[in-house]
Amino acid sequence: MLKIWMRLMARRSSTSSHGLPTSVLVGLSASPVGLARCLPSTSRRQLGGAIADGWRGSLTQILGSVEVVLFDFDGPICSVFGGHPAPQITLELLALARQVRGDLEPVLERAASPHGLLLAAAGDPELAGELEAALQKAELTAIGTARPTVGAAESIAACIASGRLVGVVSNNYAGAITAYLSRVDLSGCVAHVEGRDPVDPTLMKPDPHLIERALSTLGASPASCVFVGDQTTDVEAGRAAGVRTVGYANKPGKVEALSGAGAGVILTSMLDLAEALA
Repeated sequence: MLKIWMRLMARRSSTSSHGLPTSVLVGLSASPVGLARCLPSTSRRQLGGAIADGWRGSLTQILGSVEVVLFDFDGPICSVFGGHPAPQITLELLALARQVRGDLEPVLERAASPHGLLLAAAGDPELAGELEAALQKAELTAIGTARPTVGAAESIAACIASGRLVGVVSNNYAGAITAYLSRVDLSGCVAHVEGRDPVDPTLMKPDPHLIERALSTLGASPASCVFVGDQTTDVEAGRAAGVRTVGYANKPGKVEALSGAGAGVILTSMLDLAEALA
């Protein structure tokens, strides 16, 4: 970890190819010892019992040589839209799109999520820019009531305690992620945040771009990394980037979906990841 940390000190910010910020080095104002300051404030809950049947041995094998643990944000770390529902945000964005463009193409009208709408608008840069700005504001509002995932803080603390770096790679807005981490006192535990490119939504997962950028910034190889996500797109992005993947099945049906996407191991509680990392 020390070698990776030293390389990180030379990388204080990261931008997209368009010059706009997409990622943030969060917890590197002090030494690796300073990162461990997050540990005393992290409560310990009872662990165990929530690894999907047959996967426990594989989790130990996957984590054995890992130096960097990348987490998706919405799901593994918190429920971003727990108090500000995504369907409502989608409707608000659709209303904005109609103000900008009038009648919308069917592909836009069919969008079922804010990120799906961004992707559908990718071919119209002006509209996509308007939607991106509005979604950033909505995400900043949403994280004010985002609900922490049980076991997320413990998993991050276990990474630090075991000498592993922590990063967040998400299709969410980087500014909202860093604001949430600050709100829950986890900023000092996370070395890097990689959010979506604000200009090119086609680079969101399942494209491996965000994971590859995070690895580059952290100075880490794919072989030294594992990516934890709750969506099939997370698993697909991880596999495309050459990193090992851990699926977090936080809803019915996800064990089968994540397994089908090729997740290396599947958990139904983040507490078990904390236990395995310890």
